[in-house]
Amino acid sequence: MAFACSDSSRKNSEKSGVHFANANNGTPVAIHFFNDEYHLFFRNENDSVQVLGQLKSTNLLFWEETAPVAEFSSDKNFKAASIVRDWNNSSGLGDENGPLLSFFLKDNIVSYSISNDFGKSWKMSDENIDLGIDLFFVNDLKVLWNEDAQKWIMLMLKDYQVEFYSSDNLIDWEYQSVFEAEDAVKKGVWKAVEFSPLELNETLEIKWCLCITTDTGAPNGGFGTQYFVGDFNEFQFNTDDDVKWLDNGTDFSAAVILSDYLLLNKQPVCIGKINNEETEANELFSFPRTLSLIKKYNEFFICSKPIPELKQLENKTKRIAENEFSGELKIEKKQNLPLEINLTFDLNNRKYLDFAEVFGVILENENHEKLIIGYHNLRRYFFISFQNENDAENAKVDYAPGIIDNSEVDIKLIIDESSVELFAMEGLVSMTKKYNSQSVLNRIKLFTENGKMNLKEGSITQLSGISN
Repeated sequence: MAFACSDSSRKNSEKSGVHFANANNGTPVAIHFFNDEYHLFFRNENDSVQVLGQLKSTNLLFWEETAPVAEFSSDKNFKAASIVRDWNNSSGLGDENGPLLSFFLKDNIVSYSISNDFGKSWKMSDENIDLGIDLFFVNDLKVLWNEDAQKWIMLMLKDYQVEFYSSDNLIDWEYQSVFEAEDAVKKGVWKAVEFSPLELNETLEIKWCLCITTDTGAPNGGFGTQYFVGDFNEFQFNTDDDVKWLDNGTDFSAAVILSDYLLLNKQPVCIGKINNEETEANELFSFPRTLSLIKKYNEFFICSKPIPELKQLENKTKRIAENEFSGELKIEKKQNLPLEINLTFDLNNRKYLDFAEVFGVILENENHEKLIIGYHNLRRYFFISFQNENDAENAKVDYAPGIIDNSEVDIKLIIDESSVELFAMEGLVSMTKKYNSQSVLNRIKLFTENGKMNLKEGSITQLSGISN
């Protein structure tokens, strides 16, 4: 195997992860951009205190915890929150800079607080929002600005439906409609809702995307975020599209999209959480992703890719020369996590009898633990599996459908010591999976089953870990 190596001047961090985490992390609530910084708001319960926390970053990679928006005692039933920037001070609660308003769903009441210094301090209002409904079965809310209608929108996630309200001033709200999709996954509990416009790549037409996180019923089991693409006017969200999944892995949920990104003239950025089944404390946030909307097979699809700022973490890169191989192709030198792996495979000969049925990459260690990532050419799906020597036959495999109609396929992986994020087919397929190994997976090899494969190009890049 031939390598062409390039080094950067940046030294590798001692940290092994590229996902921000600290003791206070929880479920993302909203992400905003103001004062040249991104602000990520999250909800968490820590040491019997319920917190709406706040992080800030200039590049979406390195985050700093800043003043929390609010803290509640554990006896308060704090279920949800949403944050907006009142650009034109339609509420009359701020000045020309546009106040920030935070809405809380707790004790079956919607209350709110105001910040006139860009989130440095918050003042709780003495008044509550009266929607005239029973909030007991509401699990989440989302407030945002509809530029076309010049109205504020509030979504209430209630049982297996989403209710829409509108307002001119963020204080007085009027019921508009309800969304109930027949083919939505209606299992377990619907936990979180996100609603955002996205531009269709080909025409720049604006479509609206409704994302709903459920704790049961995702394609590979457990948590997942289903989404619908449709049209929205001042009153009603309508869609003819089938339900799809924002990520086909088992460990991505509660995604939030950069608020007001069109007004900010920025790309839509998405951050979710990588699930921890044991507790919401010390959650990992997913690596930030840019989103785009395409139309394929007469359906709309959201594509996601790692943000371009990933390059700021790149260190030494090993280039893998074009190579036709069968069986295993080992990379001799041991690798240190975290890594970015990029592989492009030639599919021109996929119909030939000697073309591989399965191909991909394996990371393993001296304990015979393996992280296997690849594509099944006959069954047309991508997959991720983690297995150990003693229980390989019972290892769970996560699948993501992927019908490739091009002459090649690209696979990008971001791997650290506890998780892998896969992006393929120009972001049309994404999968996130946590794993738990006894020691670092530091050996890498490409593989095929029942045939040969031509690797057109590949690279393995050492990434700097971020400070948590």
